[in-house]
Amino acid sequence: MEYIWTTREGKKINVDDMDTNHLRNTLKMMMRNMHKLKSKPELKVHGEIAQEHADAYEVYKATGYDILSEDEWGI
Repeated sequence: MEYIWTTREGKKINVDDMDTNHLRNTLKMMMRNMHKLKSKPELKVHGEIAQEHADAYEVYKATGYDILSEDEWGI
């Protein structure tokens, strides 16, 4: 399989053709980006209705059951 890296300027480079310094810098950039994703602040919910919806979303993620769905309540 061929892996292509796209530079910031839009240039396409086959990873197999990259020199050691470019590969090292690419790896460092990817590690920085992963660290940024992991260190994002947690979402803070303000208000009773917002908290109810946030809680319902957690239930949905865990069970697949939508506790806020109108169909579930027969409304």
